Amino acid sequence: MASFNTGNGQGVNLTGSSTFSFYIDYNTGGSFAGREKTADAALKLDFDTVVPGHGPVTNRAGFVKWRSDITAIRSRITGMLRERKTKEDISRMLVTEFGWDPMGRAMQSSLDGMMAELKP
Repeated sequence: MASFNTGNGQGVNLTGSSTFSFYIDYNTGGSFAGREKTADAALKLDFDTVVPGHGPVTNRAGFVKWRSDITAIRSRITGMLRERKTKEDISRMLVTEFGWDPMGRAMQSSLDGMMAELKP
């Protein structure tokens, strides 16, 4: 199961980024690949408006941007892991390049799982 959010759980997107961050619950079988698969399946549907789990309502273009950012995040994390970058390096990249909240739930609870899943 994957959810699309445009905010931080309180309905606020402090950075304006479409990937403000996303929580992946690895403890219940969540995965980065599952997020991609779910997003791709949603894009096969005909829709204009998207009501996210958290954050401001958006449109199809906002969802498409979010999906492309998922690919970019995968690429950046995978590349950094190949370069043997640290968790701190990857965290910093997610904050500076994708507007992730450094103290957010995704950073605190999902980053280790993402790094393990995406390790080349």
